[in-house]
Amino acid sequence: MTLQADDFMRRILIHVLPPGFPRIRYYGFLANRNLREQLALRRKLLTETVTHLLPEAKRRRELVKDPAHKPAPACP
Repeated sequence: MTLQADDFMRRILIHVLPPGFPRIRYYGFLANRNLREQLALRRKLLTETVTHLLPEAKRRRELVKDPAHKPAPACP
């Protein structure tokens, strides 16, 4: 792939943040100070089964199968 110099610079400068804008990676669960603990917690939560939601999901499936249950009207 060949680019003209001005097109190359335009593409590079898309990734430069304006003055005063923080980089997101310094905040949130990917921040360096929380990275190990937060990722371990998220991995643990992803592997657990959510058993308290199963009865609600079953009830919703039964409502959908019920012929008396009418779905919400859709916009035309």
